[in-house]
Amino acid sequence: ENDFAHKHHLDQIFTILYSGNIGRLHDIKTIAQTIQLLQDEPIQFVFIGDGANRYLLEDLVNHHHVQNLLLLPFQARHQLPLTLTACDMSLVSLIPGAESIIAPCKLYGMLAAGRGIISVSSAGSYMDDLLSQYHCGVNCIPGDPQALADTIKQLLSQTQKVTEFGNNAHQLFKSHYRAERAIREYKQLIFD
Repeated sequence: ENDFAHKHHLDQIFTILYSGNIGRLHDIKTIAQTIQLLQDEPIQFVFIGDGANRYLLEDLVNHHHVQNLLLLPFQARHQLPLTLTACDMSLVSLIPGAESIIAPCKLYGMLAAGRGIISVSSAGSYMDDLLSQYHCGVNCIPGDPQALADTIKQLLSQTQKVTEFGNNAHQLFKSHYRAERAIREYKQLIFD
């Protein structure tokens, strides 16, 4: 029922989605190596966005001719409900040390979309702890593309777990990250 998924043939293959900034603080190198490792598996990677590290992915398509990577530009904002749900699992990443500086904002849209998260971040990071505590995804450490590839291959055959991660992700969003909760907390902070 997702026109975006249907248009890009994502409704018939296990799909991993990265949506947003492909910047310097994101561990795109590990992901790019993982994409190469999984190029003969029935797994499709979709990257929607732009940024300083997009060239690593363009190199895979242009010079290594990988077939399991679809690179798309940023999509119109009204398309977000379709783009963020056109996958089985979503993907976020940070280079080591960045987790003390930022929490990727793309994480919250992916939680809202009800898709489990595959995170590439340091052990014990905010994302690692969040995914573990709320059982809404898995974390792999940066710089280990084989471990990431193995994790994705395991998820490919664990349909129930993928669904559970997605359900838990959406519940986490509803209970912790809705605007109403943030407004209530701001009011308490300002007026109490």
